[in-house]
Amino acid sequence: MTGSLIPHSAGNGSSEITSYQPGGLPGAMGEPEEPGIPWPRYFSALRRYRWLIAILTIAGLGIGIAATRFIKKAYTASATVFVEKAPEQGGPIRPVGFLEGNGWGDLLRSSVVLDSTALRMRLYLDFDSRDSAAFANFALKDEFATGDFALQLGPDGKQYEIQNRQGARIDAGLVGDSVGRRLGFNWLPDPKSLQGGRRIRFSVITLREASADLSKHLNLNMPADGNFMNLSLSGQNPQRIANTLNTIAEQFVGIAADLKKRKLQVLSSTLEEQVRTTRAELERAENSRPSVPTPSPCPVKVCRSRPDCSRPSQQC
Repeated sequence: MTGSLIPHSAGNGSSEITSYQPGGLPGAMGEPEEPGIPWPRYFSALRRYRWLIAILTIAGLGIGIAATRFIKKAYTASATVFVEKAPEQGGPIRPVGFLEGNGWGDLLRSSVVLDSTALRMRLYLDFDSRDSAAFANFALKDEFATGDFALQLGPDGKQYEIQNRQGARIDAGLVGDSVGRRLGFNWLPDPKSLQGGRRIRFSVITLREASADLSKHLNLNMPADGNFMNLSLSGQNPQRIANTLNTIAEQFVGIAADLKKRKLQVLSSTLEEQVRTTRAELERAENSRPSVPTPSPCPVKVCRSRPDCSRPSQQC
């Protein structure tokens, strides 16, 4: 049984072969595609979805800008301090070391170092960096209040009042006078930095809280047999953390030198006391030694030679 899949023409009896291309219907495609990258198809897709692409691009750009405003940057400052290595315990006279093991790290994180740094760098005070001029000479008295505060200036810029977190007034006065004396603040801001109607927010914490927060962000790395202590401090204000870390290193070196000087003074006085005690015991031992009798010498003037003398004596 034979047959043909090629249709015959109804007119003149001649047959016509219809071209067939893969992936399409017979006669449905035009000319065959050229090999290579189909750029026209890509451009067509871009034109077709141009509005969707534009909306997604603008949305991503907006989200990125918003994220940079809410995500706070973190910076890290580092420093290296040379420390004295513990001397070797050998020989009849042994040198005395200052600190050993974790003593250097304990001294660095002690309150005498961190509290003095917090007081010097005013880490107890937090405010917006745009208000730095208003807090240039802010200080604390021996007793002061802590918490969140707001300095509200009058419309004319001549009066002020300090409010707590709830907005209640806790102090008031005239611009140009000391601010917050009832709260323990030693603060005389520049009137040029206090424009009328401004609201300046700030917070005050204790020195112990400031030093504890400083110790939390302070990292210490010191090899067991090394002489260098590596310090690093992280924060959001690069210049402030750099100055803070330099102050920590200065306080640490100064206090370590003072403690070593005192230790050497105590050691020197102890050695002097031991020398005096030993000398006194030696003198007492010499004085308590029994005396040894010595033979009496020959008389100088005798009439005749005496038999008990080793040589003839002088004559009378």
